[in-house]
Amino acid sequence: MIVLRRPWLITQLLFTPRVGARGFSSEVKSLFKKLGVEPLVIELDELGPQGPQLQNVLEGLTGQRTVPNVFIGGKHIGGCTDTVELYHNGELESLLSDANAKRKEN
Repeated sequence: MIVLRRPWLITQLLFTPRVGARGFSSEVKSLFKKLGVEPLVIELDELGPQGPQLQNVLEGLTGQRTVPNVFIGGKHIGGCTDTVELYHNGELESLLSDANAKRKEN
């Protein structure tokens, strides 16, 4: 599946009635920006009928239906809490480095 071959993936539902999902996705995006990483971002609500289908596939692959759903180097690392925890533990940057994360040019 192409989604798993990309260095990063964050999925986000903008139409969700729970404002928290939007905030969690923004938090992960901001963290990646702070680290100088430009993730591939797939906005589920911009995919039309394929959005819910992709969300179902991701749930089947990861057991996680919530967003953001973060992948690094083809490996599922979890959602916002998991990503931030990896950052605070000093593990996120090495995961990004091991996956040859593309750094933004300054």
